Amino acid sequence: MVQQPTTKKAWRLAGSRESCRLWGLNNPKNYQNKHIAIVAHQAPQLALDVILSGKTWEQAIDEDWRKQKAWQPGWGYIIE
Repeated sequence: MVQQPTTKKAWRLAGSRESCRLWGLNNPKNYQNKHIAIVAHQAPQLALDVILSGKTWEQAIDEDWRKQKAWQPGWGYIIE
C-alpha cells in the first residue's frame, strides 16, 4: 500500500499517482513482456518512484535527481 503524502509538495504530487493508475501501471498484466516509454515531468516521475519503487513521498522528493543535478537519458522501472 502506498503511504499517504505528508508534506505540502507531496500532496501536490499525489495527483500524479492517480495519473499513473489511470495509465494502468498498477496492473502488470497490461504490460507483460513489453517495453513502454513515458515522457513526463517531475510529478509523474516521482509518482513512479512511489508506486513502482516502493519509496515514500518524502524519500522520492529527497532523492530527486534534480537536487543532485544527476540527469541521465532514462530511468528504468519494473512493473511486477
